[in-house]
Amino acid sequence: MFFDCLQKPTFDRFVSESSLINTAGLLLHSHHAGEDISFAQNVFLGDLTQVADAAQYANIHFSSAGAHILSTGYSGETIGLNSASITVSSSTSPKKIFTFHPSGYGELTSISIGLDSSITSAFTSYLTIRCGGQQVAQSAEYVKSDTSSANTFTYTFQNTLLDPNCSYDVYFHTNYASSRTLSSATITASPRIFDSGWLNSLPVELPGTCERTVVNIYASGTPFTLEYRLNGGAWDDSIVSSEKQASSQTGAACTLSRFDIPLSGSQTLELRISLPSADSRVYGYSAAIL
Repeated sequence: MFFDCLQKPTFDRFVSESSLINTAGLLLHSHHAGEDISFAQNVFLGDLTQVADAAQYANIHFSSAGAHILSTGYSGETIGLNSASITVSSSTSPKKIFTFHPSGYGELTSISIGLDSSITSAFTSYLTIRCGGQQVAQSAEYVKSDTSSANTFTYTFQNTLLDPNCSYDVYFHTNYASSRTLSSATITASPRIFDSGWLNSLPVELPGTCERTVVNIYASGTPFTLEYRLNGGAWDDSIVSSEKQASSQTGAACTLSRFDIPLSGSQTLELRISLPSADSRVYGYSAAIL
């Protein structure tokens, strides 16, 4: 997890001589010779599933490039469909017509569906989108009031964010009994673009005898900032105590920065890593509570 705190680490499991602990490739005994480590955690952020493990995140995208600002996003895609038959009527349940997986974050604006033959009848229809069985969006109604021939219909959406960590099922609703073969679907979205973002850890329950924590963060690009909060109070800035050149888990050149945070008399600790620019990257971190 981003910062493990749901369970208080047991003394027997985590207390050891620092010379035996190696987190994120950095031997902590080089910094803390002779000290006991109450808790050590090593986290890499190169897996999309990490988005479910961060307590809070804002405007952040997770990929093989690590955690970074969402500065590009899903901008549209045409989905090839293999003769998906749409058969619905006013007396049947909505028909699922296809599933799609966005390639990036984006604000969904429309979905157009193309049929292999035209419809001349008047009807009213709309689309709904579900994720994990839950409805997350509904289009505006498409009203065809005349008898002119048409085989492409566009459904518009508002305030619908597409998330690349989700798959979406699209359902077709209509009041007109019709059987048609769906030949294509075009999804149009505006990229969701930000110029800053941050990650928060969950609150860590601290051992009663700890004095400080050492946090080592792998990053590149415009430097990040690290803040910490004790006992749920105000956020304080943490100052870099040392830096050296290193490589990320994926081999990217980066800087390894060390921070020393005092903990004496505190019960809980939270961390916030803020990224100020689109070129900022955070690949992972190691932490030891001493």
